[in-house]
Amino acid sequence: MNKPIHQYDRWGNYIASYPTTTHASRVINCDESSLRKPLRYNDPIKVKDHYFSYNRVESLSKDLINHFLSSANHQANILVIDIETSPTEAFVWGLWKQNVAINQIIEDYYILSYSCKWLLESDIYSSVLTPQEAIMKDDSRLVNELWKFLDSADIIIAYNGIYFDVKVMNTRFLLYGLKPTSTYQVIDPLVTCKNQFRFISNKLDYVLHYMGLEGKRKHEGFEMWSKCIHGDTNALREMELYNRADVTGLEDLYMLLRPWIKPHPNIGLFIDDKVTVCPTCGSSKLSFSGYYHTPMNKYEEFRCEDCGAIGRSRFAKKKFKGLLSSVPR
Repeated sequence: MNKPIHQYDRWGNYIASYPTTTHASRVINCDESSLRKPLRYNDPIKVKDHYFSYNRVESLSKDLINHFLSSANHQANILVIDIETSPTEAFVWGLWKQNVAINQIIEDYYILSYSCKWLLESDIYSSVLTPQEAIMKDDSRLVNELWKFLDSADIIIAYNGIYFDVKVMNTRFLLYGLKPTSTYQVIDPLVTCKNQFRFISNKLDYVLHYMGLEGKRKHEGFEMWSKCIHGDTNALREMELYNRADVTGLEDLYMLLRPWIKPHPNIGLFIDDKVTVCPTCGSSKLSFSGYYHTPMNKYEEFRCEDCGAIGRSRFAKKKFKGLLSSVPR
């Protein structure tokens, strides 16, 4: 992004300016995505105990810094995650409408690679099978690593995660004798795409392109999976890069969809301070206007000025005890 970025100290005082986020990241020795992506959704952001902003002033306002601290003060561990699996190998007699019996299965699926990152943090964690592990179809190392990540998460974000990623990982945990991880909630952007919108295709690559985001990493197609299961080093490396790109794209998509996700895990539950916050992102910058009505009560409605989500107060404004309700026949 060719846009100047300005650096401030921990008290909000101006330090320096850089022509792009690339220049800034080199000077402070951090990954560019740790500046560029968060700034797309919040301004200012805090990296390595300094603030960065697209706004050039001698000193950031104390209200702005206090707002940043209150909106970033939640303790939820939110993990963006994606896995890639091998195909299931089977004997078939045709190419269309095949009913594959269990005794036709040659080899069940296993995990080839995974990639994950903590939301809006710069580091991406990923791993792929070694050539020897791929030939032996041994994904035990990856499975144990995945278990540790999920056990540390309060919320995970996975595209088609409810019906694929989570079930696949649980199945492999069970196979290797691992106990259930600590509880976590699942945000599946695919569910939001299907329930809230009408995209011509709900495939991740299509939705990313439709929303003007960078699509999935290009590859040679099924041939890459075929080479991976036979231990091809280059194909396995490419699989990991493909997996990593999916995670960064998914993170961007989540940030766009976030105010539309219903229901969204209540981030307010992870904030210790007794302040009124947006349950979707944890920000305390709320604009109250109007009411949300139920058949018996009304609640103050608000819009979060950070993420744009709509919410309502916890308690009814007024209870209409004298109202009658209809009885269904």
